[in-house]
Amino acid sequence: VTRAYGTFEAKGGAGGGDGGRIETSGHWLDTAGMTADASAAKGRSGEWLLDPWNVIIGGAASGTAYSTPFVPDADSTILATDIAASLQGGTNVTITTGTTGGSIGDITVSSAITKASGDTDVTLTLQAANSIVIGQAISNTGGTGKLHVTLDADNDGGTGNGAGIVLLNADITTGGGDLNFGTGRTATINGVATLVGGDVYVAGAGARTLATGGGAVNVQGEMIIANTNGLTINTNGGNVRFYGLLNSGNTYEGVTYTGAWSDALSDAQSGSGTSTGDTYLATITSRLENAVASRIVNYQESWLGARRVTGIGTNTLWRWVTGPEGAQDSNNGLAFFAQSAGGGGSSYNGGYSNWSSNEPNNYIGAPTNATGTDLSKEYESVLQFTGTQGLWNDLTGGPSYYYNTPQELDYYVKETNAAASGLTINAGAGTVTFSGAVGTNKALAALNVTASGGIAINGGAVTTE
Repeated sequence: VTRAYGTFEAKGGAGGGDGGRIETSGHWLDTAGMTADASAAKGRSGEWLLDPWNVIIGGAASGTAYSTPFVPDADSTILATDIAASLQGGTNVTITTGTTGGSIGDITVSSAITKASGDTDVTLTLQAANSIVIGQAISNTGGTGKLHVTLDADNDGGTGNGAGIVLLNADITTGGGDLNFGTGRTATINGVATLVGGDVYVAGAGARTLATGGGAVNVQGEMIIANTNGLTINTNGGNVRFYGLLNSGNTYEGVTYTGAWSDALSDAQSGSGTSTGDTYLATITSRLENAVASRIVNYQESWLGARRVTGIGTNTLWRWVTGPEGAQDSNNGLAFFAQSAGGGGSSYNGGYSNWSSNEPNNYIGAPTNATGTDLSKEYESVLQFTGTQGLWNDLTGGPSYYYNTPQELDYYVKETNAAASGLTINAGAGTVTFSGAVGTNKALAALNVTASGGIAINGGAVTTE
């Protein structure tokens, strides 16, 4: 435990010199009412660094950690007003998290961070070992100083596994500063160097806005726009770049339901799965969808809507068999993975997968019937989250999908086929670059771009309704 009260200064001199570094470290932090000043009147701003486990940026120092007896694994609450005061005074603020103890290293902004004054350019950096949840606005509303914002998820000491994302439920306004999702870090996932830390899921019902007033916007990962009223990006001359896939998206719900895969399949289904509002056992077609869906069940073991379909001549192929994906390939489902008899396998037609090591397994060929099959072998042919962050496993699932006792889980992920969301970009004299495909997983409702500096479509496809 670290409790830091009072005023801490590491200031540059009045005649010159840069600001220094103030660090408040501990598994759990209490810095309520602390003043951190690493400003520099005639030099570069210094930094206030906070690096506990899970962090809530809130409006009051409350919760189990402030009770008696002390709870060691409790989240640290950092006051949004303390962060704002340091930014306004000319000090950069960096909050990082780790994954030791019982923490997964999330940062949750549950109270608005408002820089309301100050004439010095400063940077707010949120660096989470897992995910960053923007539940309330981050804003620069006063003073001539710009507010640069960097949101870097999935960064556990410089490494990532693709599970951590940015969940955007509120607006961000920088007043001239740059807005960066991710820093360009890569991790090797399924043998491929992949951008991590900048994946963004735009959620909620209201319209979302990112406004920079001249600053750049860089999304260094995938983006899914899943809120009903879409996203608007206004940069007033700042450049905008999407480094990865950009799609509209669906919503997900974690459901407590004890039963086999076939039970969850039936319970999750409403409608055909192809119409707006229909629900079904979740299908996962990208890394960002996988991160959102696994998070929604709090990384519990949960059923997903895929199985290895036999009897149609493609016995080794895993397919998504629910929702719009289930209607593909003559209603046999979208094939995404080819299983090897000895365990593991390879992507099929570029499909996304996130299997645990040596999974899927327990497959010795296509069974003919129950009596002609070695019942000591479990034909694991349905899909689950393992309970580790986003990893998959195959299990036995229920009638017609197994040749041994079906296994039961306590959760499943239900997906709702949401109405498509739109994207509007007003870059003014800036440029807009799409480095990945747009709308190929789920079409955008509309894409409207204004950028007199030029529009580059480098991802090969743009799909809208």
